[in-house]
Amino acid sequence: MNKELYTLACCTTAAYRPHSVSPPVDWETGKSLMAQTEIRRRQAIEKVLFFGDAVTAKAAESWCDAIVALCTYVSKRPDRWDDWSYLVDQVTEARDCFYTSARVDVAMQSLDQGRLPVP
Repeated sequence: MNKELYTLACCTTAAYRPHSVSPPVDWETGKSLMAQTEIRRRQAIEKVLFFGDAVTAKAAESWCDAIVALCTYVSKRPDRWDDWSYLVDQVTEARDCFYTSARVDVAMQSLDQGRLPVP
């Protein structure tokens, strides 16, 4: 769901951001889709926080925080997009940390169950 929110944020703001390569989505439509996706994202993150190990849960929480910061920025519909690149970089970094943690967590669970992790 984080990826979906990120994509919607990019598309919703595409018409307003210089050099955007995202396909533009009407502002109101984009905002509505983002709100619907946010509900599903919250439900999905609960599962990660419940089933993941502490490191993975913390990484998931950090990724969610970065997505929320980006979506909050988008919802303000700024006249200038000075902070866009910084926020996108934060989302990317948090996402990469989550994926790394999740891969380690899955490998550890496989070993705990006597299975070798799939490379």
